[in-house]
Amino acid sequence: MKKHLFFLFTLCTLSTQAKLYYAPDGTQYELGECQNECMDKLAQETPSRVLQIVEGSRYKDFLIRETLTKYLENESIENFDKLYKDSSYDNFWILNKRHATEMNISIKNVSDEQKLTAAIEYIKNNPDKVKENYPLINELGQLVAAKNKSDNGISSAEKELLNELDRQKKINLGDLIQDLTYYDNTKMTGLYDLLAFDKRQDIVCQHIDEEVAHFDEYMTEDCREYEDCVQLAESTITSMKDTFKDYLTYTCNGSSLSDNIDNIREHAKDTLSYMFPDIVANLNYKTMMDECYDCGVTKTEDYIVDTRIVQEANKFFKVTKKWTQGCDELVIESSFYNMERRALKKLRKYPNLKINDVQTKSSTCKVRLDATN
Repeated sequence: MKKHLFFLFTLCTLSTQAKLYYAPDGTQYELGECQNECMDKLAQETPSRVLQIVEGSRYKDFLIRETLTKYLENESIENFDKLYKDSSYDNFWILNKRHATEMNISIKNVSDEQKLTAAIEYIKNNPDKVKENYPLINELGQLVAAKNKSDNGISSAEKELLNELDRQKKINLGDLIQDLTYYDNTKMTGLYDLLAFDKRQDIVCQHIDEEVAHFDEYMTEDCREYEDCVQLAESTITSMKDTFKDYLTYTCNGSSLSDNIDNIREHAKDTLSYMFPDIVANLNYKTMMDECYDCGVTKTEDYIVDTRIVQEANKFFKVTKKWTQGCDELVIESSFYNMERRALKKLRKYPNLKINDVQTKSSTCKVRLDATN
């Protein structure tokens, strides 16, 4: 009986000891609570010593992962490789982080002007380390952003090297540019010009579609207040037009990129109509679609001219309304709305038809509508 109790006591003692880590400076840590200072000291140990320390601990995988991460922070690639191999630890993400760290080390002593080229060379020479490696591509993106903001900008040689990587499918240059324009707070003017001309329009249109889809998702799931939703639609359009200002004449799905961005308003109107039916009804159809936007209000002789873009049946139309200064705007507002709808209904049947609708309200008031696709 005494031998049995002694055996159990010995096991418990060993188990307790296995949970403790004695750092070289004599500090004692419980492995189950090894963080911050404890991890810093553990990462100063050799890989073989780390394996000895964590062996038998229920937190072994966690401690190995954190030590590997610390090795990378300390740029100890040799220690990382040995611990990763000897521990049989398998983690795709941390291995990708290792390759990204290796690339950063390889360009560490290169001048800022040449860092992007050096990173591209690393990618060319290590294709197996780049595939599906978001940390590494993110590092490349930051180099692209930094060079794009520099005084000299991205050279034509660097542009060609990036497109070569894209053609060889070692990177996806379109995705890299999208991430930069989406996540970077500074203006990334000219980034889409890095793309080869034959691919640029398709990528720009694709990114517009994705941003519109993201906006729709927000409107459907997170929009709560009518005025906030209206403001969001307007700010989204302004931001997108600023981001893509150099490409607004591109054609996407048969319409200009500018019109595709403006289509956000129609998406917003449809969403608002079923989310806030009472508000929309009380506004007497004065939702964003029916108010003046992207319009130029000018005066021509006796006429006031209001021009804007509207959508109907997946087509975009330019509608110009004119009225003489003697008109009562409150009276003619509903007339404008009905005339516009009537014109667009006809344009759906005759896409190339130009409609002139002149209506005399009084001897001093005339209303005219032109609608063309």
